[in-house]
Amino acid sequence: ESGLASLALLSDPQEREMVQRHPVIAAMILEPIEQLQSALGYIKHHHEHFDGSGYPDSLKGEEIPLGARIICATEACDSMLSRRAYSAPKSAEEAIMELRRCSGSQFDPQVVEALVAVMKRAGQLTSRETEGVGRSLPELLEDLTGRVSTDQGNPRNSGLRNATGVEDGGAANT
Repeated sequence: ESGLASLALLSDPQEREMVQRHPVIAAMILEPIEQLQSALGYIKHHHEHFDGSGYPDSLKGEEIPLGARIICATEACDSMLSRRAYSAPKSAEEAIMELRRCSGSQFDPQVVEALVAVMKRAGQLTSRETEGVGRSLPELLEDLTGRVSTDQGNPRNSGLRNATGVEDGGAANT
């Protein structure tokens, strides 16, 4: 899929596994920084897919912290709009079409709708590209903000498993 184009190019299983471990490693590196505790789950799970096909934990839907779902969609959008070694940049219209195509599988549909509204508000899209955005940006952001507040109490947003799958406190994470 669009957000994983570089990963799809990896044919060596060991190299692919190493790339897939980067969210966990990044979260572990940042874990000692007290000010980032609430963002660790977002970092660790930003490659999870809405349908459960992502990594590192194959989380699905609302199991994925909202911040991670937002990072997943915006990172993919940025990747599509930017020149990469493996692809030319897409137009904003092409990026939106791809985000919508992957909405519900790779991306949270509400996050895609909010991202399209943000891009429209920033003047990056025409009205034709935003057809189907049913709510205003303030409505979308209010809904997403409420869900972020709920995420703060989600145990997936704190406490990270180390490389052995055990919480830092020493108890097995079930």
